[in-house]
Amino acid sequence: MLLSPTDLPTEVLILGSAHLTTLTPDSALRRTLERLEGWKPDAVCVENLPGESVQSYRTEGGEYLKLQWSSFGPALRLEAAARPLRGWSRRDAEALALDPQTPPTARVLAWVLALEPFNALLAWTPDLALPEPLGGLLREYAAHPGEVHRIAVPLARALGHRRLYPFDDFTDTRIEPQLPAIERLWESEPSRASIQNHPMMLEIPQQGQAAREADDYWHYLRYVNSPAVVEQSLDLEVGSYLRHPLPGGEHRSKVADWDARNLFMAA
Repeated sequence: MLLSPTDLPTEVLILGSAHLTTLTPDSALRRTLERLEGWKPDAVCVENLPGESVQSYRTEGGEYLKLQWSSFGPALRLEAAARPLRGWSRRDAEALALDPQTPPTARVLAWVLALEPFNALLAWTPDLALPEPLGGLLREYAAHPGEVHRIAVPLARALGHRRLYPFDDFTDTRIEPQLPAIERLWESEPSRASIQNHPMMLEIPQQGQAAREADDYWHYLRYVNSPAVVEQSLDLEVGSYLRHPLPGGEHRSKVADWDARNLFMAA
């Protein structure tokens, strides 16, 4: 999500896509980055957890500690490696990270201890000397092929931004006890056939391949964010649950959980 200043009401650009992988080379992202940089947004938002949420989830424990999505795991691993180096609290670390006078190495450490490693990448360069194992872990994290690392970070860096703005959210874990039933639904033959035969499952790979052949990821973004495709995507993602009801109503719980999470993120 990108925000841009204007005399008119705030402009918001939301770029939906499948997660980037190594199938998309860096060269194919060049035109996308040039277009976004030319728009000059004054804030770049990413689907990662804010540091305060990571800290809250860790304190809460329970189901949160099983969280495998977003930046939760990398944030905790990197923070554990940086903790012996500095004793800053998460709040103090974030304040230091945002201070223009903070040197690059200290800024990287501060963002790591603020539990926002994606922001550490804005200040980090491969030649920056960091003690091990932190240096190795950060290099490994920087090599991730996803859109945060390959679009959001270079875009924010090119625009001179001090930070990325994370907005992911997993506040409600009440769906967790119902997940086994939902997983069984995904494994059932009727459900799998319905998903595999959906037009979107055929068209999206074709469009992705066309974008790679054209060496232009923007081709794919224009397709996948078109109104008709957004509507089809919702039919695939939501309809795949609602068209295959479960006796305990878990299919509806999953859709409701999805909607609630999206509302938390939008707020």
